[in-house]
Amino acid sequence: MQMKYLCYLSIFILFSCHYQKVEDKQEKELKGDTSLLHAKIFYPNEIFDVAMISSAGDFFVIASVKAETLIHIYGGDPLTLKSSFGKKGEGPQDLMLPILCKTTQNKAIIGGFDRLSTFITYTFDGEDFVMHEKYKIPQKGNPMNDIAFIDSTRLIFNDIFDLQIKSLDLNNNKQKLLREFEKDDHRESFFYSNKGNLAVSSKSMAYAYSYKGQIDFMDLNGKVIHVVKKNDRKPSITIGPNADNKYYYANIFATKNFYYALYRNKTTNEFVKGQYKGDVIEVYNNEGTLIRTYSFDISPIIYAVDQNDKRMVGFNAQKEALLIYDLP
Repeated sequence: MQMKYLCYLSIFILFSCHYQKVEDKQEKELKGDTSLLHAKIFYPNEIFDVAMISSAGDFFVIASVKAETLIHIYGGDPLTLKSSFGKKGEGPQDLMLPILCKTTQNKAIIGGFDRLSTFITYTFDGEDFVMHEKYKIPQKGNPMNDIAFIDSTRLIFNDIFDLQIKSLDLNNNKQKLLREFEKDDHRESFFYSNKGNLAVSSKSMAYAYSYKGQIDFMDLNGKVIHVVKKNDRKPSITIGPNADNKYYYANIFATKNFYYALYRNKTTNEFVKGQYKGDVIEVYNNEGTLIRTYSFDISPIIYAVDQNDKRMVGFNAQKEALLIYDLP
């Protein structure tokens, strides 16, 4: 179960050619205007590892899995520790495994309490993060990935094993299918050609494909509103523990108004041999229009952006430190 946590194409045919032309034009216009982001390296004393990063307003919520205290919240400039909580354990107030939920509200929503069954909302009172609502969510079916709380009544998540995007009504714990993607003829879900990461903003959601140069933008009910598609090549995927497949979109994160998609276009070995360089962030608005691009001197693997779109905090295994980027 823990490994599962850590670890389709409905295109409007009449408009697909138009979308391709628009995206190509935008990429050419922005190619010479990509801004280089320089990482400030920060070695926090409190964290031995970084498993997940999210944001709550101007704060960054970081989950560890090896330390005794698993949740650490940082803020301010320079970045400093504001709060730590979440003892590792299986009791009602303990974290069996930290699950950071995404939200565009000024809240930290953390799951994994009480044997993975409870999610708790925290808000900043000016001095510390204090506990508010609790949500009891039964663990039925496949684990929920890329969880995003829309409001106090509904969340949206990515079912990576059935290749489905679903919503969950928090009043009655009933699930609703929003979008389903075609599966390959095998059961290795990590190697499905339509595998991807989900991000949800205040007005829409985006699905960035891992093995394709494509992002689907949808409304909050799963209806496709725009498609970014770099090519029509069919993914060539090798299945196995030593497989070195090409990743196109390695990650995606949403704030209230923008999506930050990490475009790699490399295999994992190429990325590591290249000293974790070469990735770019493509920034899209809620409608899926490309706004700007960023490159890095040191690329993050996981990252989050504050809800005012001023700062990004990331992590990669090479530096084993937090990477702080000021966004121009």
